[in-house]
Amino acid sequence: MCKKLIYLVSIVLFMGSVSQGADIQWTGLGGDNLWSTPENWDLGRVPTLEDEVRIDVPAAAA
Repeated sequence: MCKKLIYLVSIVLFMGSVSQGADIQWTGLGGDNLWSTPENWDLGRVPTLEDEVRIDVPAAAA
């Protein structure tokens, strides 16, 4: 019984630690065009490895 409980608790803790990424889009509104500036991103935070990053470039600028 104790081993089952430890196993179950381990699974629950592991599942709680799995982070889910978000779709985050570059806005460039931070004024410095730095990736590391949270204000340059639509969610107000710098993207992490789990996030999907989107940077739209107008056709005239490409």
